Amino acid sequence: MPKPIYSFLLTIFCSLLFTVSCTNQAESTKSLVINEQNKDSLAVLLEDKVMTGKDFQALYGYMMRKNLSGEEIETGKTIGELISTQWQWVADEELRQRKADSLAAIEREKERAIEEELLKSLDVIVTKKGFIEGNWETNRSFSDYITLKVSLKNNSSRAIKAFSGAIEWNSLMGESISKTGLSYPLGNEGTIAPGKTKRMDLTIDYNKFSDANERLKAMSLENMKVQWRPKKILFSDGTLLPPEEY
Repeated sequence: MPKPIYSFLLTIFCSLLFTVSCTNQAESTKSLVINEQNKDSLAVLLEDKVMTGKDFQALYGYMMRKNLSGEEIETGKTIGELISTQWQWVADEELRQRKADSLAAIEREKERAIEEELLKSLDVIVTKKGFIEGNWETNRSFSDYITLKVSLKNNSSRAIKAFSGAIEWNSLMGESISKTGLSYPLGNEGTIAPGKTKRMDLTIDYNKFSDANERLKAMSLENMKVQWRPKKILFSDGTLLPPEEY
């Protein structure tokens, strides 16, 4: 037999012997029963790479999980059983996560549907934004205010008695500038009849040390995206959207 071929076959044979030896050693190790004397030596198996592949991954995961939770390594079980326990835990966690993701998706869809119904029921549009500088002689106030004129249109088939939500102020690129809470009624404005529009004058306390207030004052409505985010609507028949149980 030519020498190169002989050397090649010898290399393959030695590799097979090494693989079989490692496999036998790993299988033998998996049958080792954990007790109080040897449970702290599991890390040695990982360091010596007696365990490889998925078994290594499972045993490492098991030890990390027990260490992070402060739980003791189980005794009276074989290393193989600990590996199986870890794989079962992984499967259970994946199932739990899928269920959690599914419930979260259902909740997001419910929130989206409710917000859509709220938005359909009521339009809130900022038609004008201004500023009043504090002056005791002209307006009997030392405080500065950002002023708003807001249009409220009831698109539903029922009179609206009250509502709450927020006006979001964003740049044209979608960057958040500020958020202004809005509730109705502020006084004795009465209900908003179906299909009717009411107009409100609002003021926002201005703080010159607030970057958000400064930007809101300086930017024109044409250079902002103004979005109404409704939270609740109370109709004159006592119906609440969304319902109390939500």
